This record gives sequence, structure tokens and C-alpha cells, in this order.
Amino acid sequence: MPFPDSARVSLQPSQNSTPPELPVRYYLDHFNEFLGVIEDRYTHVLEPTHASFIDDFRHLNGDAQCLYVRMLNRRGRLFDSRRFKYPEIDDIPAQLIRLRESGFSRSVAQDDLKQWFELITRDALLDLISHQCSPGSFRRSWSKSALVEFAQGNVSFKHPSMAPAKEPYVVQTRCEQIGYLLFLYFGKFESGLSRFTLRDLGVVKTSSFKKTFEPRFDDKDSAVSTWFYCQKLSDVQSIEPKDYEKVADTIITWPDAVGEQSRLMRQQTIYRLGEQVEKYGNKELAANIYQQSDGWPASERLIRLMYLSGDRDQACTRLERMIDDPSCDEELLFATDFYQRKFHKKRTSRITDILRNGAVINLDECHRDAPEQGAADYFRSHGAQVFHTENRLWKKLFGLLFWEILYKNEASAIYNDFEKRPKDLETGTFYARFNSKIEKILSDLKDSDTTLRTLLSTVTREYGAANSLFRWNSNMMDEIRVFLSNAPSSAVACILRRMAQDYAGNHSGFPDLLVVEQNRLRFIEVKAEGDQLRRNQLKQFVAMEQAGFLVEVNRIEWVVDPEQVYVVVDIETTGRRSASNRITEIAAVKMQHGEVLDRWQSLINPCRSIPRNITDLTGISNEMAADAPVFAEIAEDFRAFTEGAVFVAHNVRFDYSFIGDEYRRLQQTYQRPTLCSCAQMRKCYPGFKSYSLKNLCEKFEISLESHHRAMCDAEAAAELLTLINQKRTVQN
Repeated sequence: MPFPDSARVSLQPSQNSTPPELPVRYYLDHFNEFLGVIEDRYTHVLEPTHASFIDDFRHLNGDAQCLYVRMLNRRGRLFDSRRFKYPEIDDIPAQLIRLRESGFSRSVAQDDLKQWFELITRDALLDLISHQCSPGSFRRSWSKSALVEFAQGNVSFKHPSMAPAKEPYVVQTRCEQIGYLLFLYFGKFESGLSRFTLRDLGVVKTSSFKKTFEPRFDDKDSAVSTWFYCQKLSDVQSIEPKDYEKVADTIITWPDAVGEQSRLMRQQTIYRLGEQVEKYGNKELAANIYQQSDGWPASERLIRLMYLSGDRDQACTRLERMIDDPSCDEELLFATDFYQRKFHKKRTSRITDILRNGAVINLDECHRDAPEQGAADYFRSHGAQVFHTENRLWKKLFGLLFWEILYKNEASAIYNDFEKRPKDLETGTFYARFNSKIEKILSDLKDSDTTLRTLLSTVTREYGAANSLFRWNSNMMDEIRVFLSNAPSSAVACILRRMAQDYAGNHSGFPDLLVVEQNRLRFIEVKAEGDQLRRNQLKQFVAMEQAGFLVEVNRIEWVVDPEQVYVVVDIETTGRRSASNRITEIAAVKMQHGEVLDRWQSLINPCRSIPRNITDLTGISNEMAADAPVFAEIAEDFRAFTEGAVFVAHNVRFDYSFIGDEYRRLQQTYQRPTLCSCAQMRKCYPGFKSYSLKNLCEKFEISLESHHRAMCDAEAAAELLTLINQKRTVQN
């Protein structure tokens, strides 16, 4: 399909574009835009204190409003006002007074001392301590953190020396009110409006599809409840171990969760607290915390702790109850597996069984950094069509098939311009709301040709439109076409239906590869040594098998493949750093079975001056490079020469990064498995003081007559590769 790579959706601005110039008071415009949305969509969930916050802000003059928003967008809540350098704000001291009078800020108080001690300079803190404490009670050489700890117990807030020291500092107030308003807008704990700035700079794209805006919450109770647990979840991350028990005692006083979003956040908060307590070693307290949750994964941790503590009857009872009425698929899988192993003498888990029974693929160990790509190349070498799909295939297919419902339907809604996932997918109501339309699309999958034409039309029409489900790319229809042409339509419909019914719970965990051989389609999860099969992956595999797909787990075993083809590369450059320098020469030697199959070499015009010291080192002058091709002219030839081979170089990161950057400048990618002859020589032949190419050639009597010319160095590294593979073959 003729879609340019440059059309791909990106969150990064073009390197050649000039960032737009923002208005002087852009941040105040953003805040007023934000408040406008709150007033338009959320008045029904505001408490009087939130409404008064908005009203009080509206009554501030423009300069005081600007100063407040500036503080809001700074890190923390306590500031040194002497650092407020905003030329667009007149008379900053006067605006500080107005903010204090209106309740938007205050002076440093007793409860702020620890934070204030951490904020002021070390010298200022020492000065305070010196005024209040005897010289022998502390040491001036102490670290800042030690001085803060000492000051907390020994520096009095009421001492006369404190007043002038804390006078320039200001504390932002009404944080709960603004926090709640930001939560309503963004749906999570947020501290400022930086996303608005990134939007105006073109760094973050906002949704561009047809939609209506709806509030995040329909009633005040669910909004307040979710905000409560949002704050609790944030607080849990910073609790100190000494306070665990105290916090655990408060759980029974927490209000009931109102609404599904609040319920899920309560479960997550309890689980995170229990997890931290368990890591700290207090398993009994952790179990008590987990008991306050009615869902997974806290339920799993509770049963495991019960079993470990010897309370096996209670663990068994809970497992049986869980199997009869699981809260989710993951919980059912855990309960069934644990019950079989612990109470029916099954020795291994289902996950372990799957991993042990998986077919073994022998791959050359050069693929260690990219085992999925190595497996894909392995299957391709045996005549299969292979696509690295993972979650991307299913997300693309889901988004394209239901595009009209998701993004073109008048009933589709989002919470704000920054949301790219329609509200119905967030809340789990997508299938219920559009049941008949979804089922019609799923039924039409039986005619793959018609479905493919529909998808192609959508891609052609909507290419590049911002969305949260998938990224556009120029060959995205290739894998979809192969997939739909070979997959049973009923199986495809079954998985897509699960995603429509619960997108949040079913959009991930899919296998790595789609492999098609002789019209036989299968999905393969690739697991290298040490890799684990996650619970959500197991859940997805079970669902796919039940739908009618063939799903396999293949284990990788690392070997030295005697048939492997290698291309030993050496480059010369204008300097050491690839970001600011360019290639002047490339040479490559293709090898198999220790024999040279072919050679490739070219000078490269770097399109910049070659430094004198580089010419002295390599012998490559500006005059020599002037008539040489630029990299773009040899890019396809070099790509073809190295296709299907392992990229080998002495200090491979250097050569590979330079070549990769050259392709990126052409808006192309270049990926090959790599092997470093320097690192492998260290491993296979330990004990040398130096593993430079020159020193190794001397040690092993390898010719290096034109050192720092690409072909000479590449041929020398190729001989080192032969020595390496001889050792690796023996070791394997």
C-alpha cells in the first residue's frame, strides 16, 4: 500500500519544524480553558468549597491569577518567592499579598518545617542551627539530609531567627480543591496543566475524530469516592514502614466505594499497601490488609499467605468459593491451578507445564538481544510467512473494524480533547451500547474479501488520525490480509467480541508471532531462558484456544548455528560520536563455515569536512571522499548485502550505531542481530591486557597492513570471528 512512512502517527515534533511561539500568558489561557470545561461539564459533582475556589479565582486580578497558575505548574507546594522571575507579571510582591488575602497561599507554618528545611540551602540551614544550638551538638561537615534530621528535633519554629529566614517563602493552599478539579478533568492524580502546553507546542496530539464530550462522572457520590481512593493510592506509595500498621488500622474507616471506577481503585490501593507491607516482612499484617479487598490480585496473595502460614483448610475453602464465583479470568486461572497443585497433588503449575512442553527452537546465541526476531527469522528460513504481531494485530483489527462506531458515531463520547480512547471502552459499555452493530460487523467476517475491502477503505480514508488503539504504518494491511485470509472467521469474531465486551481486560497478552505455513495458521509465544509466562498471557492463550486458534509456546535454546551467515563490518568516520559525525568508508566481509563468501566496500561522501587528525589516522582525505557516493546512494545495496546475516564488528556498538543513524536520517530502519568480536574474544580467550584489534592481530599473527582502512580491519575481524566460532562450537 502506498502510504509514506512519514505519515505515521508520532508524538515527537519534526526535527526540521520550528516550535510555535506561545502567547506571553499562555498558561493562564490554559487554566481558563480548563476551568471552562469544569464549569461546563462538572458543576453537578462540585462541593461548595470547589465552587468557591473557582469564584475566588475569577475575582483575582490578571497578574495575581498568573502568579497562582505559575505556582500551580511548579513542582511542590512550598516556594522561595525570590525565585519568581516572571516579566509578564507586574509587582510580584503585591500579587503575593493578594493571593494570601484570597486564601490561595500562606506563610510557612510549623507543619511545613521538614519540607522547608529540605528546600532552603545547606548554608541557610546551618545558619539557623547555629543560632539555636550549641556548637558541640552538631557538625558543620554533616550532609544536608543529616542536618535536616537534626534541625527537625532541635530548631524551634518560634525562635526569633526564624521570622526573617522564612519570610520570603510561600506555601500554596487550597490544594485539595484544585486537586479535585484536576482529577475530574484528567481522571487521575495530576499536579498541573503541562499537557496543554505540550499540545500547543505540537508535541502531544489531541483527538481529531468526531465526538461529543461527556463528564467523567454522572453523580457526585461516585466522583468523590473515586477521588478519595485516588488520593489514598497516591499516599500509599510514600508511606514509611513505621506507619504501615497505623494506616492498616484506618482501612475499616474508609468509605464504601461508589461506582465501578472507585471499586477498582479501592482494590488497587489495598493491594499496593499489602504488597509493600509484605515486602517489608510483616506477612500477618499483609494478610489482614488483603482481606479488606474483594478482588484479584489481593485475593491471590491472601490465599498464598494463608497456605504458607498453615491455615490450609481456610485457603481450600476460599479457593473453592473463588472457582465457583471468580471475580475475573485471572482469578479463576490462579484458583484452579493452585487448587490442583496444593490439594490434588499436581506437582507443577499449568504455566510450568506449558513452558516445559513447548517446542524447542535452536537459535544462534547472537539473537540473545532479540529472541522474537531470531525466532521469526528461523520460521521464515523454513518457508513460513511470519509477522511479529503481539498485541498490535488485534488492536489494529479491532480499531479498524469498529472505527465508524468508535470515532464517527454521534453517540461516541470522550471526556476531553486529550482522551483518544472513547468513553465506552473505558467504562466497559461499548458492547452493550452497540451490540447489534458490533454483531453485524462480526458476522460479516465470514466474507474475508468484503471485510478486507472495508478495512482498506478505512485505512485509506483515516490514515494518520490520532487514536489510542494503534499506530498507523505503511504496511499495516499486509499482516491483516494474511491473517483474515487464513484464520477461521468464527475464532476471529470470538476474540474481537471479548475485546468489545471488556477492552481493558482483553486488549493485551497476545502471543508474539503469527506464523502461516501451507495455509496453516498458528500463534507462537517465544520464551528464552529465564522468561516467564505471565498470568494475563495464559488467560489470553486459553481464550484463543477455546475460540479455535492454534497457540503454541516455543522455547529458545542458544547454540552456535553452523549454517549461520555472518557479515563482518568495519567503518571509518569523521569522529567518534554518531549523532554529530558521519561515515567515510564501509567494508563488509560475508562469511559462512569460516569461509569468505563475498566482499563489499565503498568510500562514502560524509557531506562535511574530514578533520586533519582523522585523515592522518585513516588516510581518507576530503579529496578522496568528494567523488564518493553519499550514504543514500549505497543504502539499499548495503542493506541487501547484509540481509539474513549476523552483523559482526569489533566493538559492534560503534559501527552498528553509526549505520543505524545513517538509515534513520533517510527515515528508514536498519535491524540486524549483532555480535561483538571484541566482547567474544574476551569471553573465549581471556587473559590479555588489551583486546584492541591491533593487539589481537599481533597475538594471533593476523595481517593488519592497512590498519584504520575499512576492508583491512573487516578482514582482520573476520579472522577473529573464525577463532571465536571454533571456541564457541567446542564450548557448546
